[in-house]
Amino acid sequence: MTVKESVTPGRDPGPTPSRGFRLSGRNDGKNPDDENIHIKTVCPPFLMGICCGYMDNRHQLVAQYVKPGLNLAEIERSCHNLTLFRRERNSLLYKLSETQYLAVYSFGAMVTVDVCGDDLAHYVGLVASGGETDDVITVNNAVSDDYELIVDPDQPETVEFSQVRIRAFDVEKLLIIFRVLAQSVAIDFLERQVGEHLQKFERMNLSLSTHGRVMVKPKEVMKAVGSSGAMMNFIIGKLSLLDKPDMTWEDKEAETLFHGLRRMYELDDRFEALRFKISFVQESSGRILDILDARHASFLEWIIIGLFVLDIAILFIE
Repeated sequence: MTVKESVTPGRDPGPTPSRGFRLSGRNDGKNPDDENIHIKTVCPPFLMGICCGYMDNRHQLVAQYVKPGLNLAEIERSCHNLTLFRRERNSLLYKLSETQYLAVYSFGAMVTVDVCGDDLAHYVGLVASGGETDDVITVNNAVSDDYELIVDPDQPETVEFSQVRIRAFDVEKLLIIFRVLAQSVAIDFLERQVGEHLQKFERMNLSLSTHGRVMVKPKEVMKAVGSSGAMMNFIIGKLSLLDKPDMTWEDKEAETLFHGLRRMYELDDRFEALRFKISFVQESSGRILDILDARHASFLEWIIIGLFVLDIAILFIE
């Protein structure tokens, strides 16, 4: 088998991959030894460092939405055995090791570096214990996203579809990345919530167009009105989606990184789409409430007419 090695200039290519790696290339049912394999496609992304000799420069980021609203003071008490690296108004940053971090945000999201499996589930449980609601989102059905971080002082800082590259493992820049990832999974969670409301109003509008009436209680519509208003307050207040980190005002590279991440995760476009959906829910709620009020008023009018007729009938009988 001929192996073509792709060697990064200035780096030791490391050992030739063993049979334990999944080789990629054509497979026509022939002996794989007859194929030409490129080492660049031999390893999964997170194992490429083993082949290229810079494993320590690749890190896995995982962002997860835990529950709607987190009490940071309660989380700080429940995580007292962890090293609190930084405390801010809406976030906590814990240093788990030299390259492992845990960031927790009051709007309900957490981001970890190089934490996975049972360890990730453990930290989710710790963070969830400080929630403001009882609705815990488990690891299996949580809104989550993963992103690869590459630290390379010899390359320019870039934001790509599956990875972000920075020059140094700098905490300030890590916080910018954490913030955007946390906001992204929070928007995903809100999109699910709004989607559930849209399905309810779709059924209401279908009933209205088919039968000419709406079979729903006013209380349910009022809940939708309150929920949509709470979402907008959440986005503008807790999520701080329209605010920039303080560091971006002082550091040009940090500002470029921040805007690059926002564009990559389409935060502005998703916010506009979410705001449009919330506005639609609010307008639909108002329209349904007007219909229910008119139906209630009509019912009261018929009661009054009935009482008037009954009063006249009693007068005739007497």
